[in-house]
Amino acid sequence: MWKLVHTIIVIGVVTLSLSGFQENVDASHSRQTVTLQIDGMTCGGCVKDVKAALAKVSGVSEVGLSTGKKWIWFPNYSDARASVTFDPEKTDVEALIKAVESASSPLSAYKAQVLTK
Repeated sequence: MWKLVHTIIVIGVVTLSLSGFQENVDASHSRQTVTLQIDGMTCGGCVKDVKAALAKVSGVSEVGLSTGKKWIWFPNYSDARASVTFDPEKTDVEALIKAVESASSPLSAYKAQVLTK
């Protein structure tokens, strides 16, 4: 009797594990990551503004923003790149570019272009 109960529990745990794995596989197939080159950034405030603008776009799940280095440790904002993971059923690359450019201020006009899809 205990052997039957043990077998049923093992089968249940394996079934639940496989269904969770399938959900993760389906979720990863519906996401797309794009890298954008962003021009016009001059300071850490620009990084914060652009990152916030991208995060507000519907369907965006992750935003990573990096800058190059100048003189070993100073950030080089002329080499800024954003890595954005999004659901292509909810948004597209053009909406991401528009969000970056609409985050511009009178002091900093941002331009974005696609580096890699």
